[in-house]
Amino acid sequence: MNFTRKIFLFSILILFAGKGLTYAKEKPGIELTLIPPTTITNKVELDIRAGIVNNEAKPVNLNISLYLNKESNDNLLHHSKYTLKKGESHLVKLRIPTADKVGKNKIILVVNDGKKTRKEYKEIEIIESPIRSTRLIDGAWAGIYHWSETEGKHWNKDIRKMTDNQWREMVQSMHKVGMDIIVIQEVFRNEEYVGKHSTNVNNYQGKAFYPSDLYPGRMPITAKDPIEAILSEADKLNMHVMMGVGMFAWFDFTPESLEWHKRVAKELWDKYGHHPSFYSFYVSEESGGSLDNWEKTEEGRLKRKGEIVSFFKEFKAYCNSMAPAKPVMLATNSMGVPAGKDTYPALLEHLDILCPFGFARMPENDITGKQAADMLQKLCDDAGSHLWFDLETFLFNDDQSLYPRPVNQIVHDLTLFENFEKILCYQFPGVFNDPKMSIRIGEERTVGLFNDYKAYREKVLDDRKNGVLTGGIQTKPVKGTWINLPYQDVRNKYMNPAHVDYTSPEYWEQKIEEYAAMGMSYLVIMAIANEQKSFYHSDFMEPAYPKGRKSPVEAIMEAADKHNMHVFMSCGWAVNQDDDLRKPEIRALQQKIMNEAAARFSHHKSFFGWYLPVEDSMEPVLSDYAVDAVNTLTAKARSLTPDAQIMISPYGLCNADMDSRQFGEQITKLKVDIIAYQDEVGCVREPMPMKRMKEHFRMLGDIHKETNIRFWANVESFTWEKGTNSRESALIPAAFPRYLSQMCGVTDAGVEEVLSFSIYGIYDKPDSPMPIGQPIGAAKAYNDYSDWLTGKGRWKFLEATFKENVVHQGIDRQVEYLTRPDSKYAKASLTDNKLGVEEYTDSSWLGFDRQNMEVVIDMGEAMDISALAARFLHFRPASIALPSIVDFYVSDDGQNFDKVKSVPMKISANDLHDCWIDVALAENISKRSRYIKIVAENRNGDSWLFCDEVFINPNY
Repeated sequence: MNFTRKIFLFSILILFAGKGLTYAKEKPGIELTLIPPTTITNKVELDIRAGIVNNEAKPVNLNISLYLNKESNDNLLHHSKYTLKKGESHLVKLRIPTADKVGKNKIILVVNDGKKTRKEYKEIEIIESPIRSTRLIDGAWAGIYHWSETEGKHWNKDIRKMTDNQWREMVQSMHKVGMDIIVIQEVFRNEEYVGKHSTNVNNYQGKAFYPSDLYPGRMPITAKDPIEAILSEADKLNMHVMMGVGMFAWFDFTPESLEWHKRVAKELWDKYGHHPSFYSFYVSEESGGSLDNWEKTEEGRLKRKGEIVSFFKEFKAYCNSMAPAKPVMLATNSMGVPAGKDTYPALLEHLDILCPFGFARMPENDITGKQAADMLQKLCDDAGSHLWFDLETFLFNDDQSLYPRPVNQIVHDLTLFENFEKILCYQFPGVFNDPKMSIRIGEERTVGLFNDYKAYREKVLDDRKNGVLTGGIQTKPVKGTWINLPYQDVRNKYMNPAHVDYTSPEYWEQKIEEYAAMGMSYLVIMAIANEQKSFYHSDFMEPAYPKGRKSPVEAIMEAADKHNMHVFMSCGWAVNQDDDLRKPEIRALQQKIMNEAAARFSHHKSFFGWYLPVEDSMEPVLSDYAVDAVNTLTAKARSLTPDAQIMISPYGLCNADMDSRQFGEQITKLKVDIIAYQDEVGCVREPMPMKRMKEHFRMLGDIHKETNIRFWANVESFTWEKGTNSRESALIPAAFPRYLSQMCGVTDAGVEEVLSFSIYGIYDKPDSPMPIGQPIGAAKAYNDYSDWLTGKGRWKFLEATFKENVVHQGIDRQVEYLTRPDSKYAKASLTDNKLGVEEYTDSSWLGFDRQNMEVVIDMGEAMDISALAARFLHFRPASIALPSIVDFYVSDDGQNFDKVKSVPMKISANDLHDCWIDVALAENISKRSRYIKIVAENRNGDSWLFCDEVFINPNY
């Protein structure tokens, strides 16, 4: 397209999200763009940009106005006058806060040149939220052909066959799941690397994915012009395409690369700039998070850092000259960010969007993914740039080919990283696959991921529609599990059962793959020796596994390497689980084990740190000898592996003297990096431990604010088959409602990470070829946790009640008790929105003795009823049981009731000791009524029934 031809008196190029324009072959006269372009939360500022290019032969005088929602003085966001010379470009930029703009908004642009008035508007939805993220994937990369035949093994052959029409289908499929930002990975393929090639703009041998006039080589694909197909379909669906300007050479930001990128950017703008969906320029070359691109010398690192800053300074200015408001994006990885902190400010001055990847697989000795995200957010905020998230939706097979990542892990990342204003993913073709497409790209698991994510997204959108503030999961999920190799007493009956050889390498390959799929990042080995026999190759202990084969510890490390997990290596047991830390010989043996473990395993990329199994009591405070033992082993660990993280997991929270100054002083004496406190709910050291546990964790959170020790939790997933805290009683899965309350409690206290003793042997994948755990119970625990993680069923509502984050329309409504609560438990009301805890003595509970609970709530007037619920307590030792079934009725006159839902309530068979809360939730009711009746049937008619609230149209 000739840049000097007349389009209008002027060309307005205002970039970011919005309503579609006419799809003429000319670049639009007025175009409005917002950063970000699609739904944002009210914690994100909206960036509005207007760029103007005068292609006329004479200057033009412009009046430029921007309004919010309507054209009036009260709604004016910006007004300026500007005289634009021939060939000159001009950019208007402003940011507006969105805290008070929840709902659908319209940004209106009005430009007048004294003769004509041009208008354009874009709509943007702003949702209320306590965090920046919407916890949804907003867009995805679309690689026309994956750069690596190894990584793209399962989809390149299919992508090559795609026609232009099938690329249009792909765009439609992305739109179905809300991925309305499309990043074209690259428009040329050229497999070269910076510093290792002699390519220049004249001898460039790369092959284009589109009909390029610059270079004749074409990729051998069926589609004639997939770029045009993607853009034209995106136009129709009001989507946004980030044009991948690349590939010259990986990580190459030299002057020769800059010149090539300028030429390609101009051709792409000339050829495709008329499309309303053409949203931005994306530089495909990528970079390491350190910005020095892995140079070995200080001179080389400084050179690469200088090159990347100069590149974007010139490239951004060049793009501004032809499309001044089009943003420019770069995707770095998230690794080594501290080493690039000196360069990011200068880079971000010329970069609109930074979209890093790799947070879930940070290398050994680097900062955590969360720390990297926080650091980058601060750098972008200081520079006025935008930080987006390139979420990896793939995992690596043994041969390094990519396969779809389980949705649980994806949801985990969406939950963990709360600061990103937009989340894109790599990639859509070959990782997600719409079953409605005429061609399947990649393996069958791609269809499963598409359907799983679609279900998750629909749940989040439904929650948002019903007033849920954040959507997704607020409570911190479990990130790691202890692994028990040595337990030989009855407690280990289901963890290391007789039907499985738990010392075999194949066993650990299977189980760790399953834990990675659950979203686990950490494995904590309880002990690598027991009774002077080792679970690794030792020079001074006999093996506790068949001689001549790979050791269990080596198998665990290799499997963890494969799945990018982090292992805490044990230094015990010196003798057995009763090691006396006061004995010098015990400490000496522990250090001897550490010497061997460091030599054998510290080279593994999964080696993250040490777990010191010096579990001691904090009752009433941590003892001096325990502090000394910990610090002795810590010093040894630091001498062997200086960068490793060191963790302990003490017990005794139940009877700790939290108010004592000495308690905090003993904690501060410790030299470890992490303390993962046992919550002791599973141990049941007191009959109803939940309330005390939550109170003590909140106090621990305050103590840790005064230390440099990371505050983690060890949430106990188990209960007991027979007696509590007995080596003659097996560990079995606790009821999931109890476990969920524990996770909510430690999250509320501010823990950084949640580990669990134990997912291993307590939660087990139902179709595992190597099943362990209590039959049926372990599979149910796995399914319940997975359903909570993906937002299925009643779990999110129950979670909201634990966090006291529920309001409903029945609050303070009149209740008629057709059956009366017992006088001992009759102080509360079922509509006061005061919720009880896991103690039957809590005054919020109403207790019905050996009878049903039957109540009628008068709403005062007829109203639409969409959901009803009631909350109950279960505690077998006190003969308190969940109802067997809860029936919900509605009525117009208070006399004649129609049943709308019956909700059966199941009790975990593992209820010998535990107290927990559960809910009966009836959704998808479509009735208009004044009176609500709830009948909760007493289980077997011989127990207590405790209820604290009935919810009418709950909002959570």
